[in-house]
Amino acid sequence: MTSNVFAPPAMAGLNDANPPGFVDVDFTYTFDADMPAGASWRDQQVPIENDADFVWRGVCYTDIIAGAFNVRFQDSQGYYLSSGMVSNGNISNEPSSPTPVFPGLIFPAGSRIGIDIDNVAGIPIHVQFAFRGVKRYRVAR
Repeated sequence: MTSNVFAPPAMAGLNDANPPGFVDVDFTYTFDADMPAGASWRDQQVPIENDADFVWRGVCYTDIIAGAFNVRFQDSQGYYLSSGMVSNGNISNEPSSPTPVFPGLIFPAGSRIGIDIDNVAGIPIHVQFAFRGVKRYRVAR
């Protein structure tokens, strides 16, 4: 990328961050959980659409009905991303500031994000997860 050598660095701009031959478009997958008190759900799935790969870069949740829960995520091949369940206190509940997933995990088109979730509150809860990232489209040449 050529730049103006006389311009201050802040005015020079940024290089294209997309990998060669691809274009990344912001996208968010969501997962809603309406759980009765004491429920444990295993092998829940967030399907990845078939049009593009998904690069997962952050996660957050919003609790419509507050309550404590534990969660564990799986990658597209079924491998857990933590050795055990993670308390909701360790995951951001601010959509504007999600918990980062670094480096980003690539989920192939047609795969899934796996979720195990336990409601440890003494009440029914409603939680929505937001899986923030980008859809990675191949550019036609």
